[in-house]
Amino acid sequence: MYAEAPQTFEEMLEPFPAEVRDIAEWLRALLLSEFPQLDEHIYGGAKIANALYSIGGTERVAVGIQPGLRYVKFFLHDPEHLPETVFKLEGKGKHMRHIKLDAIPDSGRADIVRLATAPISRRL
Repeated sequence: MYAEAPQTFEEMLEPFPAEVRDIAEWLRALLLSEFPQLDEHIYGGAKIANALYSIGGTERVAVGIQPGLRYVKFFLHDPEHLPETVFKLEGKGKHMRHIKLDAIPDSGRADIVRLATAPISRRL
């Protein structure tokens, strides 16, 4: 997928369809406007990459964005502290769950902010 590991958010999105790029850019803009204290770091290699957002150091990840061919995964840490949501939380990991966004949600903006607030506020 990547000739070299991406170093920027834009490089991470480059190989994906326009619809996926739009969703990821929308989600990133929402996160950074609502939570300006987040630090963004791009991780990945030749096959997969993601943007992880932390507070107080790279080991304190709160949320993440991972583009795919058909949707964007939005990762949320601390699943036991996440509020109820209209989105389907997926994954079985002990430390994280994700939702899949295949479009920019018309009315889900507030719900995404509520979901992100739980792990972010635990790192402040």
